[in-house]
Amino acid sequence: MKNLALVLLTSCLIFSLTSCNHSDNNPAHIYQPITPGSYWKYKVQSGNSPSESLTETVTPDTANFQGKIYHKTTGRLNSTDSLRIFYYAKSGSKYYVRSSLAAKSAYDLNVEILYLDESKPAGSKWIFLNDSSKMFKTIGTCAILAKGISKTINGKLFKDIIHSRATLSIGMKMGKELGISPDLDLNLSNLVQTFIIDFYVAKGIGIVESDMSSAAAPQTVVKQTILGYDIK
Repeated sequence: MKNLALVLLTSCLIFSLTSCNHSDNNPAHIYQPITPGSYWKYKVQSGNSPSESLTETVTPDTANFQGKIYHKTTGRLNSTDSLRIFYYAKSGSKYYVRSSLAAKSAYDLNVEILYLDESKPAGSKWIFLNDSSKMFKTIGTCAILAKGISKTINGKLFKDIIHSRATLSIGMKMGKELGISPDLDLNLSNLVQTFIIDFYVAKGIGIVESDMSSAAAPQTVVKQTILGYDIK
């Protein structure tokens, strides 16, 4: 479970990125600025394991998923040579993040999360669905818990933060959904994993902290906090 949580957090939850909308060109006016060459460095704590560092760098590459323009970032954990690839988009006031693990996983787990809507007041909640994986389906909810807050992270004070919380449930598809015999349908109650992810997003900077826990085990599985950044 810890490995799945780490993959989800580092490949889905680090940034929400902007589209090519002209009104979003000023990084200081949005909650996740994104320009090629920008980078964010994070401390990643996975359970009781020693902490690691992760540096994400924005590339000039983009991709179109379901009519939204996504921006690509890449990064590596300092303990491994494996390259992590991330895709993020912004549509109006809504921020999306998407992972595509098909290149490295036989499970083809593609997850898109609408984790922030800056126009919504505190207390707002919405549902997002995802059915782009061959073997898995996901359903999630997200809520704005607080707006305009301050938070000290790794000794530095960050202001104008939105705190949102996403709850993401991932389960295997049943037989008829996979195009095989309905007789092979499975009881999803034993196969669903639910994760709770808290995002702290600072205006003009991006995600300064994200904490993921399992609904079955409330302790934090992966905690990611910002160490430094450079917005181009």
